[in-house]
Amino acid sequence: METATGSPSRDALDSTTHVLAHCPIDDVRVEGRTIAISGWMMLPDGPPDAVLVRNAAGDLYDADRVERPDLRDGFPSFANAASAGFHAEVRGDAFRTSDDGFSITLLGIRDGAPVARRVVVLSPDRDDAPLPAEDRRVAAVGIPDERVYRAKGRMVSDDLRRAVGAHRDPAAVASLLHVDCGTGWLTRWFGVDFPSATIAGCDADPGAIEWMSANLQGDFRVSEAGRLPFDDASFDVVLAAASLDALDVEAQHDWMREAARVLRPSGTLVVAVRGPHVARLQLDAESRAALDRDGVCLGAAGSTFVTASFVRSEWTAGGALQPFESIEAGLDSAKDLHVLVRSLPGAAEGAEGA
Repeated sequence: METATGSPSRDALDSTTHVLAHCPIDDVRVEGRTIAISGWMMLPDGPPDAVLVRNAAGDLYDADRVERPDLRDGFPSFANAASAGFHAEVRGDAFRTSDDGFSITLLGIRDGAPVARRVVVLSPDRDDAPLPAEDRRVAAVGIPDERVYRAKGRMVSDDLRRAVGAHRDPAAVASLLHVDCGTGWLTRWFGVDFPSATIAGCDADPGAIEWMSANLQGDFRVSEAGRLPFDDASFDVVLAAASLDALDVEAQHDWMREAARVLRPSGTLVVAVRGPHVARLQLDAESRAALDRDGVCLGAAGSTFVTASFVRSEWTAGGALQPFESIEAGLDSAKDLHVLVRSLPGAAEGAEGA
């Protein structure tokens, strides 16, 4: 790929405030000396004019535009939504950080100026565990290609590791639970990211748990609605990337009580949920207004959206959990990540009695 031509000046890049774009990555892989990355970038009013790739040294490279008819169907209110796709192939050595890790910044350009950004961090691929069959991969995350399944799962799992790292050292975590683990798209990486932890997972699909138990290291159990199949105070960390996707407020409260129950005092809970960032693209004006007003909204397709203020007031209402940090679009540039901490013994009781 050639260095970008007619690109913004370094002063413009460094002085401009970039909005956090909705920029899912569909394919990312390191092949020899080349990094290939594909995805799409969308702003609240449509795609940018161009997408540039930047390394830590400030070098810029053009990304090729890719026509995406699926985005035209998904965003009918944007006349040029199909032009949001991009693909870039860049020299890996220009983006290397350390220990074979890579960092890429994607810049959305409009009227010659950078208006949006997405930072993609690629960690070393040390996964040699078996993969589920193609039909299971497609049913779970819509990815038939084995290399993309590994690479995209690695990237998303890294988002969760960094969220945990905001509160505690991942290397010191002794026990971790992945709720709704499926067939381990993300779970397979937690043994790498949390090297001292015993890994556990649960899912309502007995077939998925059977596959996990036969192919990955960990304690994997079938879960029932509203109940996590583990003892009280069993885990240092609980991760949930999809568990609250379609839960109403009452069910959210029940879920939080269960998560708090299995967490040890000062344990870390990381939950991914749709928030205002993606609501700007997926909800109509009336629903967005309801989200701003109430802090929670159930979308027409059954998807749940919540705000950070709702998390702070409602998910912590019983006092068993305390808010620590909210990371806008922290999971694959789409869902918000909320980090909560299990209260110390006596703190919850005091809050409930106040």
